[in-house]
Amino acid sequence: MISRNQIRYIVKTLRTMPRVSITMSGDGKSKAAFKYFTTRHPKCPIFARKELGVALIRIPDDITDYESGRKMQAFRTNRNRATKAGYVFQLVKPLYYIDDIMDVNSSMQVRQERSMSESYMDRRQVEMSWQDVETIPAVLDATGVLVAYADISFCGEVAVISRILGHGEYLDNGIMYLLVDGIMRLVIERKSKYGQPEWLMYDTLLGAKEGLRYFKERLGFQPYRVQWLWKETPD
Repeated sequence: MISRNQIRYIVKTLRTMPRVSITMSGDGKSKAAFKYFTTRHPKCPIFARKELGVALIRIPDDITDYESGRKMQAFRTNRNRATKAGYVFQLVKPLYYIDDIMDVNSSMQVRQERSMSESYMDRRQVEMSWQDVETIPAVLDATGVLVAYADISFCGEVAVISRILGHGEYLDNGIMYLLVDGIMRLVIERKSKYGQPEWLMYDTLLGAKEGLRYFKERLGFQPYRVQWLWKETPD
């Protein structure tokens, strides 16, 4: 059931969120994401699935532009907590860390009031999902154990975080903030080199539970109404 606070948030967001157009491009995975984003929403078919309240950050030119300011104080505090505890951000080969990934997936049976999908618990399915992925963003502890990871796709003007998970036992250590810090540095570097992406996306804010919405807002994500466009690129 939707709480009164969620209803107030939805109404306010629908009234005030800015509109943007984002052009996607890339491989088959990117094209599939575009098709999913732009198909009709099953509960409100006059809109696309990922049209309203899309959680976005406009990627800055420098990491200090992202992390500075009073609104990002909690982000900096939690990231620094993880760093001081010996955690490090690193790009890793997912299949090499498959045991650690399975430990992360199974560390909490329920996340954001939802039971974990069986696809996260089935080792074979998890291995197959990473079969063609060279590296993923991750956080390792001081002994080299993976404790958090994300799947990020570069789709033209937008970089899409499609899953992001941390080990339940260590969430209070700030590992997710360190992970997002590393991801932001990664997309800033890519933007500097290739001129894009312009945006970082983390699903939506309208459909998120209050706890997850709060986490996204602390990371700097804001709700937008998005017109998705597709641009074919040479193979």
